[in-house]
Amino acid sequence: MEALTTTPLGTRSRRPRRLGIDAHTDFVGTLVSELDSAVASLQAAARRVPAGSGAEGEVDLVDTARVDVSANDVLRLVRLLEAIDSPADQRHMELISLPAVLAMAAKSLDIDLSIVGAVAGRRFLGDAKSIQLGAELVLLAFGGGDSPVVVGAPDDRLVLIEGAFEMSDERRAWQLRCGRRVLEGENCRVRVIRGRSGYRLEIRALEP
Repeated sequence: MEALTTTPLGTRSRRPRRLGIDAHTDFVGTLVSELDSAVASLQAAARRVPAGSGAEGEVDLVDTARVDVSANDVLRLVRLLEAIDSPADQRHMELISLPAVLAMAAKSLDIDLSIVGAVAGRRFLGDAKSIQLGAELVLLAFGGGDSPVVVGAPDDRLVLIEGAFEMSDERRAWQLRCGRRVLEGENCRVRVIRGRSGYRLEIRALEP
């Protein structure tokens, strides 16, 4: 991920994201299932595909784009495990803009994202890698379908996400819970708001 500022602004200990025993058991069980699925997809994508009918001199082709997507899915789950279950450590702090991080997360996921609003200069200090991970997870929960994910951005510290989210979809609900936990570990308040046309997500960076 590209840094939002070229100069590290300091470090701080990781905010607590650890789960209770029952919640941790549920988290690990779902994570293992997701990893199994992502690895199976990676293996299928990495399988060589015949380029033709087997004539002499032909080479095999690999669907590199599909391999990249599957590999990133595996890597994201590993990053999530590290964020949730690792001991406290030190990490770099940078000036963060929530709309900018959402845009980078959407690009990494190849999700069509539309940002509406004039962003003001109200950036905040945070761990850019952790915030992007949380953004990727909530975008996966709200992404999909024919319509783009729409993000309202009143300023750098607040975004409102609208997309195709279904609370009854267990996989998307799990992605949202994990993304919420990661973002709240970066002092961002995350709220799911139910409206007439569905759900929207509010992410607000709190004052230190």
